[in-house]
Amino acid sequence: MPHAPGPGAVRIRVALGLFALSRLSQLVRDLRAAQEELATAAVDRERLATQEQLRRLIGDRVQQVAQHARAALRWLSTTPDDARGEIAAAGVIARQAAAKSRRLHAADPVHRGTPYEPSRTMTAPRTARAVLVTVVALFAAQNLLNVTMPSGEPPAPRQHLAAAVLVAIVVSLGILALQWYHSGAGSGGGRPRHWRYTLAVQAVLTYIQVLFVGSLGTIFVAFLAASGLLLLPRAWRWAWFGTAVASVSAIYLVLASGESPSTPTVVIRAVYTAAISAGFGLMAYGLSRLAGLAVRLAHRREELAAVAAVRERLRLARDTHDLLGLGLSTLALKSDLIAALIGPDDARAARELGELLHVCATVRSDTARIAGERPQLSLDAELALATDVLTSSAIHVHITGAGRAVPQAVDNVLAIVLREAITNILRHSQARQCAITVESEDGLVRLRVSNDGATSATPLPATGTGHGLDNLRTRVAGCGGILTTRRTGGTFVMMVELPAAQG
Repeated sequence: MPHAPGPGAVRIRVALGLFALSRLSQLVRDLRAAQEELATAAVDRERLATQEQLRRLIGDRVQQVAQHARAALRWLSTTPDDARGEIAAAGVIARQAAAKSRRLHAADPVHRGTPYEPSRTMTAPRTARAVLVTVVALFAAQNLLNVTMPSGEPPAPRQHLAAAVLVAIVVSLGILALQWYHSGAGSGGGRPRHWRYTLAVQAVLTYIQVLFVGSLGTIFVAFLAASGLLLLPRAWRWAWFGTAVASVSAIYLVLASGESPSTPTVVIRAVYTAAISAGFGLMAYGLSRLAGLAVRLAHRREELAAVAAVRERLRLARDTHDLLGLGLSTLALKSDLIAALIGPDDARAARELGELLHVCATVRSDTARIAGERPQLSLDAELALATDVLTSSAIHVHITGAGRAVPQAVDNVLAIVLREAITNILRHSQARQCAITVESEDGLVRLRVSNDGATSATPLPATGTGHGLDNLRTRVAGCGGILTTRRTGGTFVMMVELPAAQG
């Protein structure tokens, strides 16, 4: 009489399937957990690339400016012409560094430098596919054992054993290849080509062994049912699944018809074999779907890492522009001023050379920390620098509210805004007067910068001629504040309002 697979074989397959499902579920959880780790690695990669680029294009040039300034200071009291030549060279290099800084920012930050390339090592999806193949392969091994060493009944007559083994090998390899092919539907890429024909071939291979080993030949019905769930339209997939599972019981009952097919034992065994096939069919379907999910999660993980890299590039581009622009412009302006002072006023030229060396150190420090977590500036330090730079450029400065206590997060944003405002005054105006006001009231901190001498090149309130104001609006909006600008006649005013309490 035909019989169900032995309980030991069933337990082995159940244990294997449960292990595979739990292992793949853990893989999916690991992929989710590793998502942030990969994004962090992508951000670190961008920082390292930007750090190297800034060192090569700006940091090294600023160091050369400092070297020329020290040489000018040495020659100042003995050979003024040599000192003037050194400071002229410093001015040329400072302008080159400023141009490089603007060019770095002007480039599309998404495509600037080396593009982010996701890793092509997809360990989790490959492991998921390997687990699925292992499950099918072990079923194939069980199938060969059923043919060569069946339990409970002899196989087909001995003279057909060689043919049975040959068919079992062909069926086992065919099911393995077809299940791999069909499981690709679980990756989200749609049905494979010619799936109707391959599904039909799988059905033939699934049932042909019944001719040789009876009901034991239905061992692969579970994978046929799983393929139907993966490939067929929604309206048909469960009908296919139910029909495939029911066929196991039907074949068992037909083969048992010679020995009281209506007895409770036969019926129970028929239901038992169908239940086993349904369970393994759902397990095979779950393995395929989890393998596909692992693929999608891996791709999603790479995409999120790429997004994190692009965001970091934008942040680095903004910081490069906002933090270095004023310092590099100051180096160029002071070089011109010192060149004019050598001879007429060597004492003041020496003082200005000392200040120029201090600015070089500040710019190099800013260059180094741009690639850090978040550069922190001081509003009071920027007010002092603004006073020095504007005064050196013969612009009268009036400051109100200096030294006012401001929360650190607000202080940092206002310091960056002030840098950009002073840079714009030097670059886009012919100012002779500048007023800077810091005030706090009604839970808001306000910074107001106004200057005369505004020209047509001065950034307009709505759009602007460059990226500077756009950067500042992004920063200020990120802190819940508002940046406004207006130009009235020859006067340009920039106003920033930020909530004093930052979350």
